[in-house]
Amino acid sequence: MIIPANIIPFILIGKSLTIYTNCSLATPETAYKTLKKYVKNYEFRDPIEVITEWVPKVKDAGADIIIALTHLGSFQDKEGNITGEAADLCAVDGVDAVISGHTHQSVSGLVNGKPLVQAYKYGRSFAKVTFIFDENNKLVSAEPFLDHLYARADTLKDD
Repeated sequence: MIIPANIIPFILIGKSLTIYTNCSLATPETAYKTLKKYVKNYEFRDPIEVITEWVPKVKDAGADIIIALTHLGSFQDKEGNITGEAADLCAVDGVDAVISGHTHQSVSGLVNGKPLVQAYKYGRSFAKVTFIFDENNKLVSAEPFLDHLYARADTLKDD
């Protein structure tokens, strides 16, 4: 992927939390679903290939966990099974959680024991992943959650 000079491929937050930005993990569909003039300077590589390349670099930078913040699609059936490009990232060693987008779905669950969330569309839901660490700053567990704001709009207060 060609990354413009003003784009940082990942951000360390504090000492240990890493967010891998969506600039490098956009769906390859973007190449043909977007007007060519907007994507002509970009290469859309396989997301698995890209994240596999970056995980060691992010770990070497000091990250304890890696959250893939993506624009990759995901779907969840009535039994709770999650599929899609974003779900495939959960098979990559070193990826601890995935935040999905693109398909405008409500998704909250575990794939290979890793949380994956997608907060529906247009701010109608809020996705959250709670991480629990032990005294050595090692990840013990992670719990995905969706708050469907649209379902409780009458309870929300104006700022």
